[in-house]
Amino acid sequence: MDRSITEMKDALKGDDMEKVKKAKDALIQVSQKLGEAVYKAAQAKAGPGAAGAGAGPAPEGAKASAGGKDDVVDAEVVDEKKK
Repeated sequence: MDRSITEMKDALKGDDMEKVKKAKDALIQVSQKLGEAVYKAAQAKAGPGAAGAGAGPAPEGAKASAGGKDDVVDAEVVDEKKK
């Protein structure tokens, strides 16, 4: 990762756009591999059966509380001193 960052910084110092593009592509590949490794490590740490947990949107009706009644209050704060 550090090498790719250094290569990108060096490429940006020059005028060779092809070198910049190659360094950018290399940096993207390295960062994607890093992301995959972090994701796999997080999945391994979470344990079996946790792969689907938290992935994607909640099913319809899942956002309401167990009683089926929301505890949401719509209010507006009024500063009496500014009146």
